[in-house]
Amino acid sequence: MANDIFKQTGSSDLFFSLSPDLFCITSGDGIFMELNPAWESTLGYSIDEMIGKSYTDFLHPDDIVATNIQSDIQGHGQTTLNFINRYRAKDGSYKWLEWRGRTVGEENTMFAVARDITEWKKVEQTQRESAEKYRNIFENVQDTYYEASLAGEILELSPSVEVLTKGQYTRNDLIGKNLEDFYTIPEEREMFLAAIIKKGFIEDFELTLKNRDGSNVPCALSSKIAFDSDGRPEKICGNIRDITRRKKTEQQMAKQAVELLELNATKDKFFSIIAHDLRGPFGAFLNLTRIMVEDIHDMSLSKIQQFATIMSKSALNIFEMLENLLEWSRMQRGLTAFEPVRLVLNTRIVEFLLVLTDSANNKNITIFYDVPEDLEVYADIDMIESTLRNLVSNAIKFTKSGGRVTIAATQTDHESVVISVADTGIGMNKEIVKKLFRIDINVSRAGTDGESSSGLGLLLCKEFIEKHHGRIWVESEENKGSTFYFELPLKSEALPT
Repeated sequence: MANDIFKQTGSSDLFFSLSPDLFCITSGDGIFMELNPAWESTLGYSIDEMIGKSYTDFLHPDDIVATNIQSDIQGHGQTTLNFINRYRAKDGSYKWLEWRGRTVGEENTMFAVARDITEWKKVEQTQRESAEKYRNIFENVQDTYYEASLAGEILELSPSVEVLTKGQYTRNDLIGKNLEDFYTIPEEREMFLAAIIKKGFIEDFELTLKNRDGSNVPCALSSKIAFDSDGRPEKICGNIRDITRRKKTEQQMAKQAVELLELNATKDKFFSIIAHDLRGPFGAFLNLTRIMVEDIHDMSLSKIQQFATIMSKSALNIFEMLENLLEWSRMQRGLTAFEPVRLVLNTRIVEFLLVLTDSANNKNITIFYDVPEDLEVYADIDMIESTLRNLVSNAIKFTKSGGRVTIAATQTDHESVVISVADTGIGMNKEIVKKLFRIDINVSRAGTDGESSSGLGLLLCKEFIEKHHGRIWVESEENKGSTFYFELPLKSEALPT
């Protein structure tokens, strides 16, 4: 009966036997009635093992319901069935089969042909897994993948651009925009294009991109030119990496390098003062005492008086230098207390000048002061007195006999007071002025009467004033004198707590 029906279709027995595709004829209830040899070569069963059994006996359990439903829906009338399912092979594996079939006659006899698409399904699965893997990488990679036209139009971006821009842009916000709109420094775009055109690729090119709120995002680009099938440049693609943390680390390292240099400079300054600036006055002082011990019986009273005067000056210079050295050492170790209070400036300066009167009188130098009686500042008394002592002592030291030193103070418009110490002394050229307040350069020089100077006093002044969040500076002209200025706050709110 089956052979008669098969012959009525006009098909060739030879074609039926030799085709690599799987032909079958089943009854209306799904029993195999006729099979061609391809079934045996595909699934491993002999024809006799399959004839008389239902196709559902060989289906993958997960495909039985779906196949039956499709057969019921598609199998009535002259509709061609078209579906894919899995058949169990004799070795227990499953083969993917793609079906075409049609029912014939009142008994719904099914004529069908299947093609083994197992290898194709494996390729499809591999491609799907690769696509899924790429999608996962594309969506979850920390760096931002991008594609842009040669003109700079953004063609593609990975979703991580939201992380790169701190949530200020999505990929949809940016696709279609031009990269040049986001360069903080326009010249960097020209540098990037020149570099990538030269080599065809570029790695770790640093630039700064502009965010929606105007903030900057330091980035590194690794990119290459992509070519079309004809070998013509088509687009630029690559990765954008946020290097904010790297730049902060670099800045921290640079800061630490500067601090290390300053620390070495501080150490060198310390040893320089001990080895030279302090040793010299001590040497002179010791020589004078030695001469007096050896020759005092042969010395006149006036000579002894002369030596005693010189020794007194030398001792005073040594004491001043030691005092500065100890105070500076305490500042470096963070042991200097900072206790700002409100004080009347005029009163403190008058009291302070009494200490320096003898030093000024010895050089016939007149000290003037021009400070309003009610002017107040908020400052640490010891630090301000030390600053004034150093500045006025230096003014006396570098002013010739008959000169003058003037201390003045004025209130500025921005709630601070500027105090100045001016002299009519020997002054400084521009090169010396540039070197002041720097620990890494030695600017010590002798006073007009040979007084020693280490330059340490000015460093102390700078640290004390900066402790008040103030500033210190100088104006000077050679042979015409110098004026040192420093600024202090009027109110306690301006000072660190």
